Amino acid sequence: MHLIPRAVLIVLATGLLVPLAARARTHVVQPGDSIRAALARAKPGDRIAVLPGVYREGAADDPTALTVTLDGIELVGVPSPGHPVVLENAGGQSYGLWVSPVDSADPTADPERPPCGRSGATLHGFVLSGFTL
Repeated sequence: MHLIPRAVLIVLATGLLVPLAARARTHVVQPGDSIRAALARAKPGDRIAVLPGVYREGAADDPTALTVTLDGIELVGVPSPGHPVVLENAGGQSYGLWVSPVDSADPTADPERPPCGRSGATLHGFVLSGFTL
């Protein structure tokens, strides 16, 4: 029986994991850019890094400023001293951030009963940090 050295197994296992990690991307949003556009380009597991500034996303009559419907999205504000990352209401929006499966009911459908995925789906691994809403 031929045994494979442990070092070879580690190299093989690492090689199999690298393509998974390589799929995740970081989208950088600068002042004047759209966080919504970055979310639209994102795939599950991507990170969206938002640089300091005030962001008004969507139209005044949109129910939400930002909507996340993918697993593993990291929405990370990158403030610096005296320079926050602010998501500001564009007008009559009810929600700054809506995180729910893609098959959810409209967030304004029934304010007493928050929607969730009609199929029973849930989101996993969402991260939010560094924002003022």
